[in-house]
Amino acid sequence: MMKKIAVGIMLALVLVSSAACTASTDTQKKQHVSSQLNAEIITPESIALKQETVLQVSLTDHNEPVTKADLVHFEIWDAKKGQGKEGSQMISAQHEKDGLYTVSATFEQNGVYFVQTHISVGEQHVMPKKQLIVGEVSAEELKAVQEEMLKHEMGGSEGHGGHHH
Repeated sequence: MMKKIAVGIMLALVLVSSAACTASTDTQKKQHVSSQLNAEIITPESIALKQETVLQVSLTDHNEPVTKADLVHFEIWDAKKGQGKEGSQMISAQHEKDGLYTVSATFEQNGVYFVQTHISVGEQHVMPKKQLIVGEVSAEELKAVQEEMLKHEMGGSEGHGGHHH
């Protein structure tokens, strides 16, 4: 009788330890899978002056919504101030649902702005960037901003913003 109990305990211990080993190798496999973290900035078609505007980023990993990102910030700056991001505004985003993170911003002046999200999920970090047109912007102003962007990208100091680390 004691022998059967001892064998039962040993069998249980073997099963528990093998399950633990399987769990740790699953975790290791997940860490070595190539990054599939994807962030898409969603903005309204038109942005009015001095009105609260909702900006969102949809965050997925291997096409599954990411609901627990470590960090999601929106950085917004006026394109006229150059690529240096002087006077940029950093806003922490809130998770709404299904991997959708949201902030509200109010723009005080007409112009071209950039919004860049800074997102961290574990070891992965993505920083997509998008141009916004607020209010009335002349064709000349838009062209000047685009030329400045091209010059900056050719210089290569900051890159394209959507890169992965």
